[in-house]
Amino acid sequence: MNNKNELLVMTGNEWEQLHTSVKWNIHKFLTAKNQEDELQEDEEKYLVKIISGKLAEVALYFQRGIPVEMMYDKHGCFYEIFQDSFNKFYDVIENRLNDYIPTGSNESEYETIKITFSKPIHDVNKMFDDAEHWGVSNLKGWIENYESSRFTQIDERSAIITAEYNMQYIKGWLMQNLRTDSIEIII
Repeated sequence: MNNKNELLVMTGNEWEQLHTSVKWNIHKFLTAKNQEDELQEDEEKYLVKIISGKLAEVALYFQRGIPVEMMYDKHGCFYEIFQDSFNKFYDVIENRLNDYIPTGSNESEYETIKITFSKPIHDVNKMFDDAEHWGVSNLKGWIENYESSRFTQIDERSAIITAEYNMQYIKGWLMQNLRTDSIEIII
């Protein structure tokens, strides 16, 4: 998939985890964007915040296998061990919503993948020990040297990579030079 009209790939199980009000907010956001209706700025920010938070919770649930309710302390805050993962999911989703451009737009299109390496990313980074040779000191630096590309590590072996023009070259380099367990197109 190579267009922004598909924000997220969700399985039926993930979709079922969403409360009806969240599904309605996603529908409202996408309908307004696809019909080029102008949402008021406050309303759009509210929808992006609500959708990002709920989708990040679902992603965290599927990553950890623990009900979200058990990830909160008695004050309604995430326990520290869950907060970073939630923040990473939230940021990726929020960015995709904010950058969303319906099909048919003249704007450039980004592609987003989730990659899972066969070994931890800190081990992958060892190939860049000769920073003078590579020009960077880690995989994040290498990926982000491609114009309009971003690398966000989401756990020990996985990362989200977003690229505007260069995804085919990034995926080609990754498959040729590194062992991966999976490369999944998200958006």
